[in-house]
Amino acid sequence: MKKQRENKSHILTSAGRNTFLWLILISGLLLCLSGNSFLRGQTNTEKKEREAFLKGDTKSVTPSQTSAAVPSLSDDSFLTPSGDNTQTPDVSTNILTSDIAAGNITDYSGGNSIPVEAGPNDIVLHDTVVQLPRGEGSEAVICANGQGLLVALGILVTDAEGNPVLDENGKEQYKPLVRGIPVKKGEVLGKQKDNELIQQRIIAEQQLLVAQKEVEKTLEVEVAQAACTVAEYAYKRADVLNQQIPGATPQEEMQEKLYEWIRAKKSIEQAEFNLDVKREVVKVREAELSAAQVEIEDRRFVSPIDGFIDDIMQNEGQWLREGDTILKIVRFDKMQLFGKIDARYYTPEMINGKTITVYLKKPGNTQIQTTEGKIVYVRQIVESGYFYFYAEVQNQCNESGYWLLNPGSIVTVVIRR
Repeated sequence: MKKQRENKSHILTSAGRNTFLWLILISGLLLCLSGNSFLRGQTNTEKKEREAFLKGDTKSVTPSQTSAAVPSLSDDSFLTPSGDNTQTPDVSTNILTSDIAAGNITDYSGGNSIPVEAGPNDIVLHDTVVQLPRGEGSEAVICANGQGLLVALGILVTDAEGNPVLDENGKEQYKPLVRGIPVKKGEVLGKQKDNELIQQRIIAEQQLLVAQKEVEKTLEVEVAQAACTVAEYAYKRADVLNQQIPGATPQEEMQEKLYEWIRAKKSIEQAEFNLDVKREVVKVREAELSAAQVEIEDRRFVSPIDGFIDDIMQNEGQWLREGDTILKIVRFDKMQLFGKIDARYYTPEMINGKTITVYLKKPGNTQIQTTEGKIVYVRQIVESGYFYFYAEVQNQCNESGYWLLNPGSIVTVVIRR
């Protein structure tokens, strides 16, 4: 009897537990259904607000709702297509067309709003990077061409004709070289010790002088020509005599005279050959002198571009090995912009060659600065859904010597279409 009561109690407990689980499950389903209805209603409300915003009905959209339509800094927003004939991308990743018309474009580099002027078909891009152009003489690194002591580091002082100005000891004068100082193409910016190379050049000059004098000596050829003339006259005279008086000159003597004549002609050829060799020796000596001069010039550091000193890596008195970096020179008058554009909405031929306007607001300056440029190349390879492009921009320098665009900075670009 006791056992039956225990079984009955166990059955009741299990039934109660099952009923409780079923109640929890039903409550969860009801919560899910109510949540979907709430989200669906919220989505419809946002959709209506967005449509009203795009139609320009600002009365039906509150300021908080308008600011919510602009993507935040955490969004990966790069491309802003605009225009009525362009498919409007998703609001979570792109800026609305009305934002562009209102001139209220978010500056992702600093989180500030930069007003831009954009037409209905223009493209507004953010996070476009400023770079130094590659392969166009915008940057130069001067290295040591050989090992040796760094004896001078500065701008060589020259006269009006470009000759070095010497001091009372006969040494070249140099102006101090510091970071930021402007330099011109062709200016000498220092040198390594070149005393031994100068002595080698002097030796090469003397050897060239001797070789040139050897070429001027044509006496050997002249003597050979004179000997040939005498031998020819002797042979022909004996031959004429034999014709007048047969046997007047023995046959053996005639053979000897003929041999002397032929040997004299060969002597001329030998003398002319020796003279040609001496001329070639002159060319060799000239090449040796040029090589010695090149060695000396390689010990001088010449600026290959117009620009300014960006960095100095060595000091006077240091021993340099071949390849050691000494100076870095840059020029900022022309910059390159590197950016990307969404391949879902644009193709390379749609933006290649287009004019661009660069908008920039520097820290501590409330004025928005602009400059113009042009897209010069668009890569036709799609990477992560984007085309990458390059644009050239003429940089601007203020009265203090500071440039508007700096390599590595982030700017806003409007592609004019």
